[in-house]
Amino acid sequence: MAMVGVDGLVEALAQPFLLAKVDQHAAAVRESLTAAGKPVDAISLAGYARSVIAVHQRHGRPLPTPESVDWSAADWTALRLVAVCHLADAAGAL
Repeated sequence: MAMVGVDGLVEALAQPFLLAKVDQHAAAVRESLTAAGKPVDAISLAGYARSVIAVHQRHGRPLPTPESVDWSAADWTALRLVAVCHLADAAGAL
């Protein structure tokens, strides 16, 4: 949440196009967890986020930070992590 979640959710609430992107990513995360037979809860979402971060790091890219993300052109990783935070917030896991 501290990495990009708070800033991303604030930006998404202010920019409808960004909220739509976050919602699309949240649906994909939910579908992925459900297909794997996992609940959409804090533990599963944390594991999913760790996997996203691991893949990002394996490609040698720096992790997103609130200062490094241009929310008008946020990349897949930042959007996916914000979507995980959005789902965690909706599930009461935060």
